[in-house]
Amino acid sequence: MILKTAPQNREGFLTNTIGEYFEGATIYNDEVRSGDHLILATDGVTAVLNQDEIVETVTRRKDPKRIVEYALGEIGSRPREYRDDRSMVVVRI
Repeated sequence: MILKTAPQNREGFLTNTIGEYFEGATIYNDEVRSGDHLILATDGVTAVLNQDEIVETVTRRKDPKRIVEYALGEIGSRPREYRDDRSMVVVRI
């Protein structure tokens, strides 16, 4: 299952995502196989790297530690609208 939230107003984001309202969330059901990656990332990551860039990073680097190191380095080198946290966890299944 993949849970992906649409960009939202930053105020009340957590409440909108997991609390009373579940606005902008899309749930996908797909089979998880050996070799797949589970990626948990804050909006500080997804506001800078788009989905295609994240997929390309995972495809090229494969190792979870290298994926996170590259992604966070890339985010740090780009201009950002917000100085938000850049948290990311990658688990290889």
